Formats: sequence, structure tokens, C-alpha cells
Amino acid sequence: MVKEHSSKRCVCARFGSVLQVQMSALQSNSLNMADTSITIRTDPELAAKLALLATAMDRSRNWVIEDAIRQYVEAQAWQIEGIKVAITALDKGEGIPYEQVMANMEALLSGRDTQP
Repeated sequence: MVKEHSSKRCVCARFGSVLQVQMSALQSNSLNMADTSITIRTDPELAAKLALLATAMDRSRNWVIEDAIRQYVEAQAWQIEGIKVAITALDKGEGIPYEQVMANMEALLSGRDTQP
């Protein structure tokens, strides 16, 4: 069995947090398994809330954290993809002119409809 190990250390300027990512891949002839560890520093209050939530859900803290990260990453990826699609459409001239949007909004606010 061959074990490969790499480690990256990043500092998040916005939150001043240190995120250490250690990635280890275990490989064998019949089994290919990846194990990734992420270590974060957080305040004790958040850690306590996490523990209470995990207990209430009858789940491990790891499961709760992974679920939260997965949801966050999926939401961010969806938003970024939507922004890319919108920018591409605008670059092709497929957008709605500002004046038309404002006229439609004014009509909606005043109770009349400008759509045919």
C-alpha cells in the first residue's frame, strides 16, 4: 500500500482564522480511498452550539460540519454559475435595458402592468 501526504496552510484575512488542510490518499491494488481532514479554530460558544446541535440531531459533530459545508459550497457554486450565465447573456446583448426594468418596476409598484 502506498501512502501519499500533502499539507496546505492558509490564512483567511477576512476572519483571521487559520485553516489547515491535510490531504492523505491511501491506495492499494483493490481499494482506492481518500481521507481529507480540515482543522479550524473557532470560538468556544460556536463549538458548544455545534455540540448541542449534533446531540439534538443524534449525529456526530463531524457529520453536522460536513453537512453545513456541503450546503454552503453547493449554494455558492450555484450562485457563481448563475452569475457567469448572466454575464455571458449580457455580453451577447440578451439583457433587458435598464429603462425597461425601471418602467416595469414602477408599473408593478403603481398597480398597472406594462407587459403585453
